[in-house]
Amino acid sequence: MLTQAQIDARKGYIGSSDAKIIASGDMAKWQQLADEKRGLIQPHFSKDVLLKMSCGSHLESWIADEWGKMSNTPVMHRGIGKSIMFGEVPLHSTFDGLTDDKRPIEIKSHFGFMDMDELCELYAPQCQHHMITSNTDKCILVAWFGVRCQIKWRTIHSDPVWRAAYLDEAFKFWRMYQNGEDFQPTLLPPVDYDDMYVIDDMRSMEDWTEEDDAAFRMAAFDIASAKAAVSLSDEAKELYKGRLPKGCRKMELALDGNMQGYKVRVNRTKSGTVSCTLIEPKKELEDE
Repeated sequence: MLTQAQIDARKGYIGSSDAKIIASGDMAKWQQLADEKRGLIQPHFSKDVLLKMSCGSHLESWIADEWGKMSNTPVMHRGIGKSIMFGEVPLHSTFDGLTDDKRPIEIKSHFGFMDMDELCELYAPQCQHHMITSNTDKCILVAWFGVRCQIKWRTIHSDPVWRAAYLDEAFKFWRMYQNGEDFQPTLLPPVDYDDMYVIDDMRSMEDWTEEDDAAFRMAAFDIASAKAAVSLSDEAKELYKGRLPKGCRKMELALDGNMQGYKVRVNRTKSGTVSCTLIEPKKELEDE
């Protein structure tokens, strides 16, 4: 959690934690951030959020130590800050750590159910800000997943196009905050934070052949057929479930004809969940 001295210092620069708001395109959020920096309003957090923030602060050094062991990467210069000037706009980052090649490390504690990709999208603006202030092309996002008791990490790559647009927005925000100038914020697109690329048409691949075209077209047909079959199966199961009388725990229907030996079994658990299963002859023998 931030100390009062850190809160006061934030009035004099755009920090990495401001990056998401700067990129939001939301004038109300811009105005609230400006008013907080002017001291006109105080940020308000609920008790549970404050507790999570406090917990995250206490866990940070432990996460850094554990990640350092797991990745064989020393975490250096913990809590060091750096400020730069972009024209007349002061930008600042306080790094949770730096790698030995001076790339910033951002550490997060997550107690919800987002996955690593979702966290990367959420914190990519902050990581891009870190890369601007540190003049680097990569930032390591390290996350502690409290629900799953896991530490995961991802390298966030620089997105030069996004960074240029972000700096334009930072300039606009700073002039509004400092001078009361009237600017309309622009919503920035998601950060392109990794080095993966997109293939819009598989036929453009160098090793694509006519045989591939035929094989993948047939595979697409199989996928469509399987999807339709799943839909039909779900409808058939609902038909059986709908005939289960109230208070009945289990019912079965022995099949005949070309399905001789098969049974359909419908079960109701104590919690009320109803399931429908096709019992094959071999499976029935195993059950007995």
